[in-house]
Amino acid sequence: MSKYAIQLSPGHNRVYYMESQKLSVAELTITASGFDSKCSSPAIENIKGVVCAAFTCESKLSRHEIALLYNLSFAFVIFEVVEIDGDTYLLPIENLSPQYFDDKITTILKYQGKTNETFTKMMINVAAQTCSTTNDTNLRLLDPMAGKGTTLFCGLTRGFDVYGIEISTKYTNEIGIFFKKYLEREKYKHTTQKRTITSKQTKKQIGKASHFEFAHKQDFADGNTQKLEIVDGDSALTNFYYKKNYFDIIVVDLPYGIQHSSKQQRQSKGFTRNPEQLLSASLPAWRDVLKRGGVLVISYNTNVISKTKANDLLSKAGLTVLDEDIYNQFEHRVDASIKRDISIAKKEIL
Repeated sequence: MSKYAIQLSPGHNRVYYMESQKLSVAELTITASGFDSKCSSPAIENIKGVVCAAFTCESKLSRHEIALLYNLSFAFVIFEVVEIDGDTYLLPIENLSPQYFDDKITTILKYQGKTNETFTKMMINVAAQTCSTTNDTNLRLLDPMAGKGTTLFCGLTRGFDVYGIEISTKYTNEIGIFFKKYLEREKYKHTTQKRTITSKQTKKQIGKASHFEFAHKQDFADGNTQKLEIVDGDSALTNFYYKKNYFDIIVVDLPYGIQHSSKQQRQSKGFTRNPEQLLSASLPAWRDVLKRGGVLVISYNTNVISKTKANDLLSKAGLTVLDEDIYNQFEHRVDASIKRDISIAKKEIL
């Protein structure tokens, strides 16, 4: 048997206080469930004064599995726990997770209402570890309610190609300007393309897209590039913007109030800004563009929409809700008015 301990990032603890420990164990459990070596007993332990998420494995972890652990949203340092002459020692293990983008891209932008990037990374990690579309690490990630791009930037640090849809023209413009300046400042070779999206049925414009392809100089010359695309458009029209079975994972952080809506809803009679109706309008389109074996993760304020209702809407859209205990350990309080949870659903492989 081998024992490992993951020191919790101090930043992670500041965000969620004591509840951060519960979320850490839940994220670790999902990730370790896919390892070749059977892992058991994940729990928070204080080892020699270091607060860690600790677990045991039947055999030593592979380099790839260590890299996956370093992708965990809360991971600071990973140790192997060894006993020598009756005493316990923590042996640090090298960070083997490749860095495609410096994490600073996820923290530069500061604005009111921004979802903490630690939580966003957790959702992306849960989605990536649960999907079964491909063995390739270069997954396609979609955030159909992209806001100012936190999910997109977190996806870049994992090496994913990222795509977003955002209803606010102001936000999509800000993302494009910020990202282009970032690429120039960090000396990435890149190309930028803009396109107008029209409906095949009505021939009317239904969106505008800004597309970036980029890499450092040699990788760009070798064709080893990443992509970021942001669409100024309506989440309910996702399947008009992208073809069926295009994305490996979809990660959506629903607004915690009731101020968001789709453009279609705004133009319809009897309009309401209830997130339940927003999901009802958008989920069929999100399902269409998700690959078989792909995973959708949504977060929401349970004071506005219950987990039971969210799961019911996912099921009605033709997705399989992952409802085992392992996926039901993420509820936590953000502040007095926000109690946050996530739902995880998969598009089944026929």
